[in-house]
Amino acid sequence: MRSRRSTSRWWPVLCAVTVLMLMSPLGASAQDAVLYVSPSGDDAHPGTLEQPMQSVAAAFNRAEAGRQIRLLPGRYLGINRLRLNQGAPERPIVIRGHSTHPDSLAIIDGQGQPGLEQSNACFLLAGVHWVVIQDLSFRNCWTDAINIAGSSYITIAGNDFLGSRRAVQPTSGTHHVLVEHNTFEQDERVWTTWAWDDLHHGEREPLGHFNGALLHPKESDGGHVMRGNLVKNVFNGFRTRPERLNEDANIEVYDNTFVNVRDNALEPEGYVWNHHYFRNRLYNSRKSFSIDEVEGGGVYIWGNVQWQEARPTLGPSTRGGGAQSISGLWKFHESARLDTVWIFNNSFFTKARVFKDLRRPFSNIYHVNNAYAFFDGGGWGLDHWEPSYTFDHDCANLQPASVLRNNGASLHSVTTDDLFTDPLEGDLRLTPQSPCRDAGTVLSLPAFGWTQSFSGAAPDIGSFEDTTWVEGPPFRYQEPPGGDGFDERPRITRHRAEADRLTLHFSAPLDVATVSAAAVQVFVDAAPVPVIAATLRSDGYTLDLATAAPLSEARLTLAMDPLPLGTNGQPATHWASTVPYALGLSTTRPTAARSTIPPPQPPRLSLYPNPSTGPTSLAFTMERAGPIQINLYDLTGRRLYTATRTLAPGRHIYRLEVATLPAGLYLLRLRTPARSTTQTLTVVR
Repeated sequence: MRSRRSTSRWWPVLCAVTVLMLMSPLGASAQDAVLYVSPSGDDAHPGTLEQPMQSVAAAFNRAEAGRQIRLLPGRYLGINRLRLNQGAPERPIVIRGHSTHPDSLAIIDGQGQPGLEQSNACFLLAGVHWVVIQDLSFRNCWTDAINIAGSSYITIAGNDFLGSRRAVQPTSGTHHVLVEHNTFEQDERVWTTWAWDDLHHGEREPLGHFNGALLHPKESDGGHVMRGNLVKNVFNGFRTRPERLNEDANIEVYDNTFVNVRDNALEPEGYVWNHHYFRNRLYNSRKSFSIDEVEGGGVYIWGNVQWQEARPTLGPSTRGGGAQSISGLWKFHESARLDTVWIFNNSFFTKARVFKDLRRPFSNIYHVNNAYAFFDGGGWGLDHWEPSYTFDHDCANLQPASVLRNNGASLHSVTTDDLFTDPLEGDLRLTPQSPCRDAGTVLSLPAFGWTQSFSGAAPDIGSFEDTTWVEGPPFRYQEPPGGDGFDERPRITRHRAEADRLTLHFSAPLDVATVSAAAVQVFVDAAPVPVIAATLRSDGYTLDLATAAPLSEARLTLAMDPLPLGTNGQPATHWASTVPYALGLSTTRPTAARSTIPPPQPPRLSLYPNPSTGPTSLAFTMERAGPIQINLYDLTGRRLYTATRTLAPGRHIYRLEVATLPAGLYLLRLRTPARSTTQTLTVVR
């Protein structure tokens, strides 16, 4: 149900958009497919490749639905204000870099200095809808790289963010922001050097401007998705603290990789409603999940993996003195009026306590089917009990905490040392001989139409069923108390392709009268596969398709035309679908987060290609002659390769062969007389 709060607030904006669209002249150049922009262009130009415009904002004002704005290589200085324009459903306005080569990037430079609440944001969006921002590099954007107000259906994809307190902040009635396949890094010293106390609380600490996140909604209307991102050397990964229960609701955070998170990887505070955190990989996160003084609806945490190196290098705490350590997995603090926190089928390899804090009154924890391997210390850290708690069917190499045993909990938990395949490498699949296989309990969440599937006698404990990711409940929109500022468009939140069957799960129920096999087009490698039947299940959320040939999920695309309607009368959308849109305009998604982040000062290090399957070239500039050292590490800190050279000033290229390395994330460090630079290298197979 649409709330009066949001409708009245943005009615003048919507009227202004309509007037702007009616008054805009559509000359011949405005009908072209692409508008080009260059720092050396001119806004009087037609926006062709030969005669590009200069201003992103001017090109955006000229663009209409379905247009692409291509930013040619160079540095775009100052603030880009994008206002009162919109694409259309399935036909967004796309603003993207013309090249993704590390030496040919479009760099958005806010020209700001680090500090609290600085005004040098790189992109300010206000009253815009159906827009994609993709394949750009953001630098010196303080306090926010992208601030979004009163907007909807915004996609932020494949960008590099270096610095900034908040890379993406939806606020003031904004709903449905997709943040996917981006790389966000604040500063390596956030993890290794600076004191936590100096970073923590805003104006009271000298480095408080780093207390932000990749996605940090603030009093937005919610509906946001954060997936497939690489987040490293940051204070937080995802954070929100709304003032009302119906703000920042209906959130999904999944399939992200977090490396070196100084405070919390995932931190909802204040109010939550229908938050889902699943299948994230966390390496060296000081505290993983923090639910602090929270009220509201359910939080669902499942299928996540966390591991750590033996002796991570953390900065100190000025209060506690000395270096800090990875201190806990769960911080649950004074949330008596929070509905259930569901914690199931997660896997951890750690020397930390499970519970960094569990302070009363915190109620309604459902903790089952979780796997823990403790090394060099660690333990449960659990000394508080509430009758609303459920702890059982967990697997660990330490017996359950005494408070659990004393209250008759964990009767079916397993104590064993035989857990994970290769925990030092982050492979937390169970070994074939593990007693934790077939030792879990079957879970069911009727609100999501979900009962846990498994093979064998019972579900496996931990994040994997056999060798594949465990499957939890599909996301479904749930209206918060007080209503949202929008009516949910049904979108595909999960899909499964098996042989000649394709199952689509939607965020909102469909009207069966608007569903037909003829309206669904399925493609594998761009070749059409006819749909011969479409059956909507009785709950309205799940659509089963039968196809004329077997499907390959990895090479699958889909288009619906006409779009089916939801039972609320809203048309469905391909926005944020887990199946790529066959026409390629809804989201032109990269396949992986780009991890090339040039540092702000020499030596600039570029890796190409990255991700890589074989030889990788390291390109860097020496300001003066001297020795260099190149080291390659895995994520446990083990050095795999080293080389030293003495080089003259100028540009250099070093070739590194990675064909023999297993697929995964690696850290490459270049040391020169001037400084040390670390980049993330992704090896794929």
